[in-house]
Amino acid sequence: MIPLRTIPLARLDFIDALRGLAALYVVVFHLAFVGHVPPPMWAAPVVGLGATGVTLFFLVSAFSLCLSSARLLSLPDGDRVFYLRRFFRIAPLFYVVLALTLMRDAWLLGAYHRAPEILENVTFTFNAVAAHNPGLYSQANWGIPDGGWTIGVEMLFYAVFPAIFRATRTPWRLGLAMILAIGLAKILPAMLGFLPMDEALRSNYVHSSILGQLQVFVIGIAVFDIYQALAGRLAGGGRGRWLGLAAILAGLGAGYCLAYGGALAPFAAPGLVAQSLIYASFMLGFGFFPARLLVNRVSGYIGRISFSLYLFHSPVIQLLAPVYRRVMAQGGPQTWQFAAALVLTLGLLVPLAALGYRVIEAPGMALGRVVIRRLNPRRTTPE
Repeated sequence: MIPLRTIPLARLDFIDALRGLAALYVVVFHLAFVGHVPPPMWAAPVVGLGATGVTLFFLVSAFSLCLSSARLLSLPDGDRVFYLRRFFRIAPLFYVVLALTLMRDAWLLGAYHRAPEILENVTFTFNAVAAHNPGLYSQANWGIPDGGWTIGVEMLFYAVFPAIFRATRTPWRLGLAMILAIGLAKILPAMLGFLPMDEALRSNYVHSSILGQLQVFVIGIAVFDIYQALAGRLAGGGRGRWLGLAAILAGLGAGYCLAYGGALAPFAAPGLVAQSLIYASFMLGFGFFPARLLVNRVSGYIGRISFSLYLFHSPVIQLLAPVYRRVMAQGGPQTWQFAAALVLTLGLLVPLAALGYRVIEAPGMALGRVVIRRLNPRRTTPE
């Protein structure tokens, strides 16, 4: 059994920072591929990999769940409290965005969603089914809100997390779980071959389903176990900082190979495992060497509002599309055009996300705490 070492239950700064950086990376990617703002040639390979920010999100999610719930799940009522926390953390904002998306699709696009599809989104089960509107949504199991597939994956992972966490408390069990999760992702396309799906829909379903992404979450649990195993020995010492710096440099080197390819690039054709290993290197690196350039108040704050930022970013980019066209019409270097479009996007998106956090997310979490206290009036352990 791997003991739970003395790791503070409060948020670790580097975890919030990585969550914020992942959110910004996805925004940069969609600015290019949804907003149609071409990045400068020198940055195009890095921008093109921005979709992998979702992989970092999932790794950080698994890590933070282990950190915040390890003690909780050892209590008699721990599972119920865990599920209530997760629901009130995600559902309030998701439901607001779902309602706004339904109105947008009806009024602006003339697209009306059927009752079964809406019910699947309300119950967070849409990740298990194919898209109801192939003409409107080219992705499988995408969900109604823009980019909602990640929320569907997260919620299904929450459902199985207590069982997976308890079953992987020894190194060999964790290794076996990792092998099984990776193997499941490998055989999933063949399994889906028996269903009436075209090739494009099948490929999208594999990528955006919990069955395909489970390997990332299991690797995230492994990163947590590695971190806690090393934290007690290396915390506050020079060896820990050197190890962290080495992990960051290794991640940068592998990331460079991933972005720019070449004959010597081991990750030139990356899958989710390769992405996860690179981001795992960064997570451990910043855990022991939290460089202030990236782990600071700004990145931490972006991390705290990252859920709102993620759900709002695609509509904001679509809204600003005419502005982007005007910026590009002015001419000038592509670097400045892309930078100007990004500043405009974040200038609107960050305040909107901050408002979403303050008005929807924070009250939702507070309501969850009230519900938990009422259902567990004798509960004395910290939430």
